[in-house]
Amino acid sequence: MNTHSPSKLLTLLAPALAILFLMVVQAYHFHARPYRQDEAWVAHYALENIERVGLVNHILQIFVRLPPENILQDIWVHLFGHIENIVRWFSTLTTVITLAMFYRLAADLFGRQTARLALILLGTLSVFAYYTHEARPYAALAFGAVGFQWALLRFIRRPDFSRALLALLLALIPFYQHPFMLYVYAAQLVCVLVFVRWNRALYRRGAALFGALGALIALRAYLNFSERSGLILYETETSWRGLSELYDRFKFNPEALGLFLILVGLAVLLGKMAEMASSGAFSSDSLMRFGRVWRQGWIVLSLLVMVGLALLVNLFTPSLTPRNLLIAAPCLALIAAMALSRMHWQAQLLALLFFCLPFVIQFRLHNGNAGYWELADYMEANHDPGSDRLVVVAPQVWQWIPIKYFLDERTALGLSDNDIFYATAQGRHPFLPHSLDESLTAFDSRGSHLQRLQAYLGERDKLWVIRANHDYEKTGENIIEWIEAGYTLYQTIDFPGEGYYTALEVLEYRRHPEDAKAAARFGDDISLTSWRLNDSVEALPGQTISVDTWWTTDAPLDALYSSTLVIADSNGQGIHSADDAAGGIHLSTIWQPGQLYFDERHLTIPDDIEAGEYLLLLGLYDILQDDISNLPVNPTGAPLLYLTTLYVRS
Repeated sequence: MNTHSPSKLLTLLAPALAILFLMVVQAYHFHARPYRQDEAWVAHYALENIERVGLVNHILQIFVRLPPENILQDIWVHLFGHIENIVRWFSTLTTVITLAMFYRLAADLFGRQTARLALILLGTLSVFAYYTHEARPYAALAFGAVGFQWALLRFIRRPDFSRALLALLLALIPFYQHPFMLYVYAAQLVCVLVFVRWNRALYRRGAALFGALGALIALRAYLNFSERSGLILYETETSWRGLSELYDRFKFNPEALGLFLILVGLAVLLGKMAEMASSGAFSSDSLMRFGRVWRQGWIVLSLLVMVGLALLVNLFTPSLTPRNLLIAAPCLALIAAMALSRMHWQAQLLALLFFCLPFVIQFRLHNGNAGYWELADYMEANHDPGSDRLVVVAPQVWQWIPIKYFLDERTALGLSDNDIFYATAQGRHPFLPHSLDESLTAFDSRGSHLQRLQAYLGERDKLWVIRANHDYEKTGENIIEWIEAGYTLYQTIDFPGEGYYTALEVLEYRRHPEDAKAAARFGDDISLTSWRLNDSVEALPGQTISVDTWWTTDAPLDALYSSTLVIADSNGQGIHSADDAAGGIHLSTIWQPGQLYFDERHLTIPDDIEAGEYLLLLGLYDILQDDISNLPVNPTGAPLLYLTTLYVRS
């Protein structure tokens, strides 16, 4: 007999191809996204803690303290690296196994046709697709919600040791990564008591299974609620508003079709129960109560217990977020699939098309992100740790932790903890994986904290500030005001964010010159108060030199001025120049009397220049004039100011 008939091969191949399709689409949507702050948090924690205590001690910590995130992913990071696509592949691999188990669960309960439909419905559900692909513990949470239920139902059918061990492993592994598995256990226990008939041997072995499970999770639960009290600061409220938020996250796309299938699935269950009640056919199964409807009842009751219990506990211990309720997503998909399986096959294909198209071309991002990649690239190209100072103004924990990760791990700057000063109101929490050196941290704008900042800045002239601020936070603004009392802002670079992420800003400052004085006057109102050559007067062809200048004005200006840095021969004949709007971010059209404005000009010495002495000159002119001419330098009236002599060597 040919055991590899086309129909059997199709049966095996169809779910595999469906899972491959779902994973390829997820990877496509995620491949160009940097870590979110939570992903950067867990990756950085793994790198730092494993380096500090070693891999074995890092793993064993789950028995003595609460790990911040996914312990298995931490091992993956240590073994294979911490780049986004590498780390997210662990979540992808976990999700592949989850979907495979989900297909087997659905096939065991409702047959392979319904299983194939349910597989697509779950895989294209946006909240499931998004959070199970992140470098976070939610893929493990979905893995446990599906795997434990599948293994438990198989154990009930044949309660031997191997199936009990499988159920125990599929329960414990995800629980030590996310405590919301407790609601899965509770729901399955309720379903066992409601649907499984009394059988002394089965219940004795089941009691051993749940007893072992309870003993092993007690420590983890104790650590969770003793160290963090189970509290989160951004919980979904147990209220009508909270239910609306949950619905918005878990709705199918298209919404109307998904809602229709859910309601039809529930209606089918109620109809079957009414039919069996009228016919008295509740005792047709020797193992399970409620005859043919126990399967549908098991799924619906699991959903109600998990969601209801989570909402109830949330009233007393804020702990509920939509992503934690990923445990409910498989049940929703199965209920919708029960309804879809009753339709004609053409209608099934059309419905699946409606779900797959938005999944491919309208992928929903449930959380925004910040421009961390661009920030890291810019700082690597422009920041010099040997001569510059760097301050991170980020009031919230979730703001400064990813900035720290991208600066530490995703640049070639080689920054140490002593190279960055942090201004943050949230820097001391018992569960933080990254501790900040208090001598390099300002938690507010008190004098003692500003003295720490002053000591860190020392005599350095160039300062970079990375700001991730919010309007409601005043500490960061006070720090910025203090900085600007002694430094001049030259330019601001924005790195836009998505959603609720405001743009990350990089502010470039120069220290006010101590010897500021009227070095020269350009025209009637503008004064050059100080200047500095940042390089030696001895130079080589092709070398780039830079000159810092500070300007002030006696009156508001209505002209847009450009400064010009000129290298000229001994007769004053210009050879090469560098021109740009003066003042950086502060264009001359907004200069105010009494304020100090900084400008920096880079000039590259021509490659073909002959060795000798050359004049370095500075001028100022109105860009908008048709006939461009430099402002006269008073009192001589010359068009250019002599700064110094350059000695070009061959």
